[in-house]
Amino acid sequence: MDLLEYGGSLIQSLLTELLSTAIAIPLVTYLVLKFFQNFRSARIWDVSGRIRQVFRPRPYPTLVLSTSSIYSGDARYSRPQTGIGQIRSLALFGSSLSRAYRADPDDRRILLSHECRISQGELTEDLIVIGGPKTNEIGLLLLKELAPRLPEGFSFAPETVSIRGKDTHTFALRFEGRLLQPSNDDEVVGLVLRTSNPLSPERTLTYVAGLGTYGTEAAARALLECTELHRPAPLTFRWWKWRFGGRPNAYLAIIRANLTGNQADSTTRSAVSPRVVNYTRLAS
Repeated sequence: MDLLEYGGSLIQSLLTELLSTAIAIPLVTYLVLKFFQNFRSARIWDVSGRIRQVFRPRPYPTLVLSTSSIYSGDARYSRPQTGIGQIRSLALFGSSLSRAYRADPDDRRILLSHECRISQGELTEDLIVIGGPKTNEIGLLLLKELAPRLPEGFSFAPETVSIRGKDTHTFALRFEGRLLQPSNDDEVVGLVLRTSNPLSPERTLTYVAGLGTYGTEAAARALLECTELHRPAPLTFRWWKWRFGGRPNAYLAIIRANLTGNQADSTTRSAVSPRVVNYTRLAS
């Protein structure tokens, strides 16, 4: 009888250990993966460097979409419109931002650039601007504010340029004095700018734009996929200021990407395989 009891308790112990292990291993694996996933998102959005913010709430960032007005029906009222690149960028950013800021997306923090009622107070949190200055008035104002910090020879200004043999009046992107444009019909160009928010220096500004719809999408994909954009600054005084003082890891990156899909159908076109062709550190 003692032997049977001993055998029963031994089997019970083994089953308990197996059950505990079966629960613990997946749970620990999930928690570890979740931690690294959240940590990576925090690095993408430059949240992980700001140690002081670990001990206080981090408001969900303000997003400014590039939009313009069109009149509907009998022109008594206007409706905002935006491009495929802005919508796709917003969709790409959603889950990553939620993990980085530990908060659900807040649609009240999505602003439309053409709206005159945007106040300066709404732009003093972490700020993400999507779309070039041609249609993003807030982006244009911020670029003017940031002009002294940007590299010499960089410009994103209205200009008549020749694109694929056709004169086009647009916001031309120049870097180191050279006009940047796609080398063929299946390539796009974009940029990612990360620096401190000029309206609130302890907050970040992330500016994602490109030449055309798919250039903006390429820049958004590069921000999420290109790990060289997430590397911390060298161990200098500026690094300590970034790590403990809340100043962002500032840089300007020029992006190129390939286009896939049917050229005749814009809804099937997409920017893929983004790559950083130039990375310049900035003073934050």
